Amino acid sequence: MDTPEHVEAVRQTLFKAYCLTAVPAVVLFAVWAFFGGNTVLEPPLARAVLGPLGFVGAIVFSVGLPVLVRAKFVQRYENEVSVPTEVFLVFQKTLQSVALTGAYFAAAAYMFQVSLFHLAGALLAALYGAYYYFPSASRVAGEMEVFGVREEKRQ
Repeated sequence: MDTPEHVEAVRQTLFKAYCLTAVPAVVLFAVWAFFGGNTVLEPPLARAVLGPLGFVGAIVFSVGLPVLVRAKFVQRYENEVSVPTEVFLVFQKTLQSVALTGAYFAAAAYMFQVSLFHLAGALLAALYGAYYYFPSASRVAGEMEVFGVREEKRQ
């Protein structure tokens, strides 16, 4: 199935924003895995505090806050027939940024070698946020349909 041009243009814009937010976290994980394996960082807080903080932070940012942001957006535009493309883009970029922040909590948990339970939970939450908000063509088209985003007519 071919993706309409306006959907693909929105998807490409969202993909660029997604990469700008996600790539630093991925690089942080990769560099730390490669160079930091034998290095022990002294955590700014006790690991007994940092572990749950990383775990809860990753879940809040990857799962909880995106639900609240979406609910607020839906509430704001519930009486509208359609949402302008620019407004939709800002909304989607906000969702991506919030959800991908969970990856930074997971990276901190990884770097400070918190307990395996907290690290695994933080990583799973971060992966969920990264996966769910990835701007695939079908996801973007579906979201645009839900919010009635249409191609603007050029004059």
